[in-house]
Amino acid sequence: MGNVQMTGMASGMDWDEIIGQLMELEAKPIERYEERIEETEELQSAYSDLAGRAGSLQSRVSDLADPDNFDPLDTSVSDENVLDATIVDEDQATPGTHEVFVEELAETASVQSGSFLQDKKMYSADDGTTTRSDFLVGGDGSLNTATDYLDELRYEVETTGEGEEDIMVRQDTDEGTVGVSIDLDSIETFDELMEIVNNPEIGHEHDAVLEYDGAGEDRAEMEDPDNWSMQLQYHSDNDRFTLHAAESSSTHEGGRTFEIADNSNDGFFQRIGFNSDSTIHEYSDTQSDYGASLLSLDSRAPLAETATGVPIDESGEIQINNTTVEWDDQDSLSDVISRMNTEVEGVNVAYNEATDRVTLEADEPGAGEIEVDDVSGNLANVLHLREEGEESYPQSAGEFEEGSDAEATINGDTVTASGNTIEFNGLELDLQELHTSEAHAPDNPVEVEVFQDEDEVVEMVGEFVNQYNSVVEFINQRSEVDVPEEPGADEEERDTGVFVGESTPRNLRTQMATMITGRYADATGSEGGIEAMADVGITQVDPMTASDEDRGKLEFNAAEFRDAFQDNPDAVQDLFTADEAAGDEQDGVMTRLDNYLEGMTDSRDGILAEHDDGFNQRIDNLQDRIERQIQHVESRQQTLERQFIHMESMMADLNAQQDSLAQHGM
Repeated sequence: MGNVQMTGMASGMDWDEIIGQLMELEAKPIERYEERIEETEELQSAYSDLAGRAGSLQSRVSDLADPDNFDPLDTSVSDENVLDATIVDEDQATPGTHEVFVEELAETASVQSGSFLQDKKMYSADDGTTTRSDFLVGGDGSLNTATDYLDELRYEVETTGEGEEDIMVRQDTDEGTVGVSIDLDSIETFDELMEIVNNPEIGHEHDAVLEYDGAGEDRAEMEDPDNWSMQLQYHSDNDRFTLHAAESSSTHEGGRTFEIADNSNDGFFQRIGFNSDSTIHEYSDTQSDYGASLLSLDSRAPLAETATGVPIDESGEIQINNTTVEWDDQDSLSDVISRMNTEVEGVNVAYNEATDRVTLEADEPGAGEIEVDDVSGNLANVLHLREEGEESYPQSAGEFEEGSDAEATINGDTVTASGNTIEFNGLELDLQELHTSEAHAPDNPVEVEVFQDEDEVVEMVGEFVNQYNSVVEFINQRSEVDVPEEPGADEEERDTGVFVGESTPRNLRTQMATMITGRYADATGSEGGIEAMADVGITQVDPMTASDEDRGKLEFNAAEFRDAFQDNPDAVQDLFTADEAAGDEQDGVMTRLDNYLEGMTDSRDGILAEHDDGFNQRIDNLQDRIERQIQHVESRQQTLERQFIHMESMMADLNAQQDSLAQHGM
């Protein structure tokens, strides 16, 4: 609509108001179209909700139309520590009890190398000078922090800084940023280094520098020693260092941010695995990660530089089972292991840093072994993956374990499997521990019972009844008309449900009720027995006492159903699942209801889907009418504005002529 002001100067009339009133009349159809769109969208939403509920009902009906679901089986095991039992094929499994002894568990073939550092230790010469070894620290399981020398850590730690500080530790405190820089030339043992890091005030005794705010300000002591909370610790149980800020100290709860750096390459923090280079590394709050194990090989270093105790050849081929893997002495241990895992099928290879051993393990348990041999070169021998006595090198031999199959005695028959899962008569037995016939008297087996689980059927029927009632209640609530209590009250005061006047929801409710309450003697083949849902405890709510909301709902007596199912399970199954297409005399209740609901809920051409398409078309048509009416109103307004402007112009001319005649006395 335009915003032109049309107040008449010549006529004295407020044309803008007049046009506005006329346009309101012209726009009335738009309001009616919008109201109809809102009503259609509300009805469409209700149908969409109904389709969802009916779809959920159809899913439950489909389950109850499947004969397989009326013969559910379950298992129980007398000793679940020995084995678990699961039904994997109900067509093969039959009710009964099976007696089981677990004679052998399946084992996985494996090879574990000897320790690379066995019986190798650092030592110092009689004159007190350090004797450098090509081996890592330890050998007896852990570092002696009081006597083992710092410069023997992981081949070599650069401690010749020529008067410069080699490492730095810095953290935030209440006094600002405090750091200690340490010259490793003046330190021999690990204990001395840990004492300085943990208490930098004693650092001046070892030429360490205590700095504030990173400005190089040297102080002998801190104002409050509790401000420093760093802890460098060695853990002999796993041969590793940890470095962290205390979890709480002074006013800093929860730890602090701290930084460490090796000021020279190949420094202390790099060698124990916290740093990868000489740059500063920052940690937020506490740093609880372990550094590298001191007893382990450096798995990332070239094999030629790795302390394995046996000189390695320049190159060669190692064979694992029937696969050959190439290597050379510039490969790292990690490179070779990665290549093995890529090229060798059925075997997983790994290096365990904590135990300093290489392990090979078959993917699956079962009989067999892993064979390792040097085709050329000596990698298998260097990695201690040879059988004892095969080579003359004085190192530990590998530990070879053959894989084995699982074996069980089931009802007196021997059954074997490559893994600890055995399939038998539709059952899957998961073996967990031994229970042998030799160790236990023959009359003390583990009993596996297979039985019909009627609880599952009862649960399915209960879920069906609940979903059926959800659909009926939804239709009932939206089909109500509340009549005003006062006689002669305005019709608009009535609260009319969105489904009032809609035949599809009403037909859905009626058709379902007809199928549920019908008789199905031909389906069950019984006379005077189970012929209706009422015979198995499923009845409609009494219409004489039911509320409008509950009218048409079902009631389910689980005890009556259970009794009927126990007395005559075949007749109950036929009542639900009989199918003419399968040769039965007529369809059962759920078969018939399933076919009907499928026609209602099919997402492509079901009746409810067709309604949704119709609603969309109706809304599109109303939107088109609104667009056309808006165009008509705008065109009509422009026409009226032109007409009124022309009228004002003519009246202005007439007024001017009249004034002119009056001035000339005419």
